[in-house]
Amino acid sequence: MQLRVNQRVELLIEEKPYVSRVEEVDGRRIWVSAPFDDDGGVLRVRTRTGVKGRLLDTQGVWEFAGRIAGERMDSIPLVAVDLAGDLVLIESRGAVRHPCLERVHIVILSGQPVRPREGRLLDISDSGARAEVMNPWPQPKAGQQVIITTMRQPPLSAAGEIVWARAVLVRERNYLLGLWRPATWRSWIFPVDRPPSRDAGRRRRPW
Repeated sequence: MQLRVNQRVELLIEEKPYVSRVEEVDGRRIWVSAPFDDDGGVLRVRTRTGVKGRLLDTQGVWEFAGRIAGERMDSIPLVAVDLAGDLVLIESRGAVRHPCLERVHIVILSGQPVRPREGRLLDISDSGARAEVMNPWPQPKAGQQVIITTMRQPPLSAAGEIVWARAVLVRERNYLLGLWRPATWRSWIFPVDRPPSRDAGRRRRPW
């Protein structure tokens, strides 16, 4: 895994996650966009504070540990993190992920009465997808079946299986879901699997 600019990062500082992004790579040191506190200001973190994090890439998710090494103001406020040890792969997907940010309704089949929850489909590939579900009940678990339906008209629907679930603590009870999907979901990636056509310059559907 090679660190590079614009990779998404989730920093865990004092047991609370913050969304960030790699802005600069300098050997074992990365400069990331400074996270913000609950009041909307730049989070102040003492130098040498230990942090953990997840690096999200198109081919998987890597965990790392490190320490805050300083801060500076560029075009945006930046924080330096010195990495300790290697990046550890915790989630892998062989197929390329395609970002989508599609608003959806998600039904998690748990054997109990359920109702659709609002969510977002974050990315999708030939073999899986990643989604965020808002305030699900009961707590999602690996192995549960899900049904996802888009909010557009006419809607698209598909079924899949949860392979991992983790809380997004920065947004209260939301959960990120890693989903496996059968080949029938392939139609959800309309434009990305098609070769360019003569009218490729025209406006295309977001899928």
